[in-house]
Amino acid sequence: MSEIQTAVSVGAVLLLLGMAIVMFRRGTPSSGANRQLARNRDGTFEHVCSMCGDQTLVTGDLLHTLSSAEKALAVRENRAALGKDLAEYVCRQCYASHCFAHTPGGLISLGVNLYEGQRHGTRCAECLQPVQRPTWEPGYYDGRVDAAPGLVDSCGLACHYCGAVCCVGCCQGVTRKRTQDGSLLCPRCFRGPNDCFFHP
Repeated sequence: MSEIQTAVSVGAVLLLLGMAIVMFRRGTPSSGANRQLARNRDGTFEHVCSMCGDQTLVTGDLLHTLSSAEKALAVRENRAALGKDLAEYVCRQCYASHCFAHTPGGLISLGVNLYEGQRHGTRCAECLQPVQRPTWEPGYYDGRVDAAPGLVDSCGLACHYCGAVCCVGCCQGVTRKRTQDGSLLCPRCFRGPNDCFFHP
């Protein structure tokens, strides 16, 4: 075998290995996910928000069952959620949505902000950067994102479909001329038009 053939073979093996690593990482949930939670006798458990560091004792009434649509979004982000009975705890400080699966052995943490639920935070659900408060009255530029004054990339848009709040920059990035009328899509559920400004 010539040196060129050997180099090509080694390159092909490295390429396949790199692709396998990328695929593995895509299927791996964020840090802290898929871990069993230690629960007290009364079912409560200590929780530290991975977004803001808030510490609290989570009781049963603070866990809310996910709807079918929310479960679908959670499964898209973490395949370990498939077929599980899912619930969420929404952080009392930053409103980050912490997703858990009920199992015979207790609760398993599946990740944070796998979707945006009914409550909104002040960070973009996609890039996690703080969203800025628009300088105009609520509703004034809804449906007319392009007409809004100033730099609106860091302003948030609230999706009509899944409830996610994402910055205009992320919405523009995911849309990339995919809509004929130039309307923006939601980076979390890929539906549109996403044109309602969020006023925190």
